[in-house]
Amino acid sequence: MISALLLTTVLQLALSEVPQGRVEGGEAPVELDQQRLRTKPPLTEAQKAAYVVPAVPAVKPRDSYTLAVVPLEFADHQMGATDVSKLVFGVVAEYYAKASSGRFTLKGKVEPKVTLSIDRSSFERKDLSKALPPPASGDGIAFIVAGGLVARNAPLWPHRGVVKSGDRELDYILVPEEAAPGILCHEFMPELDGEGWYVKAYFLSADAVFISVHP
Repeated sequence: MISALLLTTVLQLALSEVPQGRVEGGEAPVELDQQRLRTKPPLTEAQKAAYVVPAVPAVKPRDSYTLAVVPLEFADHQMGATDVSKLVFGVVAEYYAKASSGRFTLKGKVEPKVTLSIDRSSFERKDLSKALPPPASGDGIAFIVAGGLVARNAPLWPHRGVVKSGDRELDYILVPEEAAPGILCHEFMPELDGEGWYVKAYFLSADAVFISVHP
């Protein structure tokens, strides 16, 4: 069991190379989350007493995951200078190797860049069907999208979902190119939950995250 891992060094290294995310025209996502948490009422004693830890079936954690990475740009917004391969298969892969004590490997490749024939502001999640890699490219897809963070719950807000590729349904994650690497690490985590890794992230600041990882 791995518990209470503070992986600040990895994220600080990444943040020195990739711009930290800020909502376009607004506050940084960390600041927004801090405000949201401060306004949430604490649990009542009755709520605490009623909580029951859900039963988790025994599942053998997978030891690798193959990710097809698709750089995605728009008619009015192109990708910047981010080295997408270094970001995903360098920073994020190293993060998970350390978090699992070397028991998990993130692998895959960066697919050819896709340019959608729409403006960035017109993007809808259904447009991802026009940017899919070959069906046999991997276990899941990461869309690295040109530009920065947008308002929470907008189509380009970092998220995960499922997309149909050929006769398969694949998990995908979508993260803007200018988002902090820690956001990409966080979005990839649910991909592993169903495979036996229970992962929880607590963002302490823009460049520090407290991670708990359990097989």
